[in-house]
Amino acid sequence: MSYRGAGAQLMVHSDGAYYQYRRVAKIRFKRKDVIHKDLFGVFAQKTLLDKTFLWKNMEFKPPLQVEALILAGQTLCAGGVIDQTDASRGGFIRGLSISDGKKTFELKLKSAPVWEGLSAAYGRLYVSTRDGKLSCFGK
Repeated sequence: MSYRGAGAQLMVHSDGAYYQYRRVAKIRFKRKDVIHKDLFGVFAQKTLLDKTFLWKNMEFKPPLQVEALILAGQTLCAGGVIDQTDASRGGFIRGLSISDGKKTFELKLKSAPVWEGLSAAYGRLYVSTRDGKLSCFGK
């Protein structure tokens, strides 16, 4: 089994690591057949030149689509649409621990965030959604 990356679709950088949402093509050779499956996930790397990851979170399976990524303290927040083929199904925000990539929280939204529609300040997460609203979560 081998993996080849397609480059990050979204990326956030802090002093200690790079966090990215991207597609990974999983290729498995079985006899004469080639099985190709696209996987999506959030990855943490110490540097972009590293071939190894600090952690991977592969819990972002289609039709779910991440369209916003922001680092808020010790939490990496990913937001997007629940179904990329039907945006009327709403959106989500998922928090991941930057130490191990495990899910810390998940919020369901009536409307998905706009592209890169997340902002964080003073312990609060602000979300700009496709229905024109600005929501605030936190303290």
